[in-house]
Amino acid sequence: MIPQHIIDYIKDTRLVVRRHNQVKSGCVFVLASINLSDAAKIDFIKDAITSGAKFIITDTSIATQIECESVVGVQDPSFVWAFIASILYDRTPQCIAAITGTSGKTSVSYIYAQVAAIISSKALYIGTLGVLKIHSDLSVEKIADTLTTPDALDLRKILFDAQDCHYACIEASSHGIEQNRIAYTPITTAGFTNLSSEHLDYHNNIENYFQAKEKLFTEHNIENFVLNCDDKYAMKIQIDNKNVIKYGTVGNLKLVDLYPGKSMKIQYNAQEFEFKYHLLGEYNAYNFLCAVGMLLQSGFEINEILEAAHKISLPEGRMQKLYNDKLEVYVDYAHKPNALKAALNAIIDYRDTNAKGRIWVVFGCGGDRDKSKRPIMGNIAASLADFVVITDDNPRYENPAVIRQEIAQGIRGEYIEIGDRKSAIEYAIKNAAVDDIILVAGKGHEKYQIIGKTKTNFCDIITTSVILNNIKKNDTANRQYS
Repeated sequence: MIPQHIIDYIKDTRLVVRRHNQVKSGCVFVLASINLSDAAKIDFIKDAITSGAKFIITDTSIATQIECESVVGVQDPSFVWAFIASILYDRTPQCIAAITGTSGKTSVSYIYAQVAAIISSKALYIGTLGVLKIHSDLSVEKIADTLTTPDALDLRKILFDAQDCHYACIEASSHGIEQNRIAYTPITTAGFTNLSSEHLDYHNNIENYFQAKEKLFTEHNIENFVLNCDDKYAMKIQIDNKNVIKYGTVGNLKLVDLYPGKSMKIQYNAQEFEFKYHLLGEYNAYNFLCAVGMLLQSGFEINEILEAAHKISLPEGRMQKLYNDKLEVYVDYAHKPNALKAALNAIIDYRDTNAKGRIWVVFGCGGDRDKSKRPIMGNIAASLADFVVITDDNPRYENPAVIRQEIAQGIRGEYIEIGDRKSAIEYAIKNAAVDDIILVAGKGHEKYQIIGKTKTNFCDIITTSVILNNIKKNDTANRQYS
C-alpha cells in the first residue's frame, strides 16, 4: 500500500487522476493502465513530472527505473486506485449484490433491482444498460451510461451518490473483476450464472476466463453466494462457506415446472410455490431463480419476492416483444452461440405451447471479435429456425460480406443474405405468414451500428416497430378502400 502521508494528501485535496492527459500541478497520478508498454509508462511518468504532479504511483518495476522522490512503486496500481476510490467515497448502499457469468448478468441484476425496488421503494442497477435507479412503481431513472462494470472510482462515486437506495446490484464482468474495479467495494452477495466460450481474445483460453470470474468468490470478503448447480464451472468454485444457495434442477432453490408465458413452479427448502410468470424461456427461468437466490441472500423473504414476480419485466432488448395483429417479433441481445440457442429454444417452446407458426431469425456477428463463433451461430440458427436471414451486426473494421459468409459456412440448406440490417428485418416481416414468430437477434438495446469508424444511429427496436406500424397502417388503409 502507499505511505500514509500520500493517503492524507489525497483525502485533503481530492486531487487524484489515473489518465495521463488529466495530470495537472499538485495532483496525484495513479498509472494503473494494464495495456501499456514499459516505455510508454515511463514517458507518461516523465510528462506527469513535468506537469507538476505531486506524487506518481506506478508499478515497482517501473518506479525503480526513474530517479524521482515523487514516484512511488507498488505491486498493483489498480488495487491502489480502488483503495483510493474507497476512501474518497466511503459510503455505499447497505446491501450490494454482484452477479457474474457469461450470459444472464443484465437480466439477473435488472430483475433483482426491480424486486428490491417494489419491496423497499427504490434500488440501483449498474451494468450494461448504464446506471439506473428503479422506483417502486418500476419507473426507471437513468443516471448515467457506463462500462458494464465501471472504473473503481466511478463505481464508488455512483454508490456514494445513491444513499437513498438501500439495495444495489452490479454486473461484474471478467474484465472488471480482473482489473480490480470492484476491489474494496463492500459486496454482500455474489452470484454466478454460467460460463461458456467468450472474451477469449482477452483471456486467451476458457480456463483463464473462468479463473477471472472465480476471483469474485475467492478474493473478496463476501459472505453470501448463489450458484447455478447445473453449470459445471459454477460447481468448480471453491467456497469455504456454508451460506450458499444453489439453484437449478437440484439444489435448495429448484425449478420444478415451467409453463411458457404463464406460470412457474419452484421449490425452496423443500416447500413448493407456483406463481404467475410471463417471461419466455428456460434460460430466463434460470435468471429469475438466480435473482431470487440473491434477493434471499440479501434478506428478503420468499413470499414477498414471488408476490412481485408477475410485475417484473426484462430489460430493454431482452426478449422484447413487438407485434402487430398478424405476427409476433422479438428483439433480443443474443450475440453469442449459447444465447442465440437459448432464445430460439424459448421461442420454440412458446410456439409449441400456443400453436403458433414458423420461426424466422434475423442476425449477424460483430466484426473484430471472436471469429470462431460465426459458423457455430449459423448452424444454431439453421437448426432451430425455419427461415434464416443473415445480415450485418456491427462489422467495425472487417468486411461485412466476409463476416456473413463465415456465418453461412455453418449452414447446411437455404438462407437469405441481406447486408443492410433494416432491409433484412423488413424482408422477414413482409414475408412472414400469419402467426409466424420472428427473432431479431444480436443488438438488443443498442442504439447504434458501427461500420468502419462510423457509428450511426440504429436501433432494432425502433426500426422493427416502425416497419410493423407501417404495415399495420397500410393494411388498415387497404381495408378501408377495398
